[in-house]
Amino acid sequence: MDFPSMDWINAFQEKCNTSENFSKATAWADTKVVLVMGSSRFYLKLYRGKIIDVMDYQPFSNALGYDIILRAELDVWQKILDKQNPFLQLAFLGEIERDGNMLECNRLHEALSVMVDEIMPGV
Repeated sequence: MDFPSMDWINAFQEKCNTSENFSKATAWADTKVVLVMGSSRFYLKLYRGKIIDVMDYQPFSNALGYDIILRAELDVWQKILDKQNPFLQLAFLGEIERDGNMLECNRLHEALSVMVDEIMPGV
């Protein structure tokens, strides 16, 4: 399975939805997240402990918009996949750009860390 691809993001969704840590961290979430990985963009709808929807994200044609966007080049995401650096360190250093509703982003920092640091490398 190629990274990043819809097959990969579907497997990622499945892993998140079977993770107890993810479920706890997103128990009160009702958030739209866009992951930008190089030129690939994926929309994820987090709702009450699950990712209930994933799709390719097309700006200007996706009426759903987003609450949080996490954007980085593929080599940065690869650092996470290889467990070289944790998400928050890369975000703090500016290698992962966080945009959108920063209050929501900060509120979900644990959920985002679980998604990216615990689950993403195992997909």
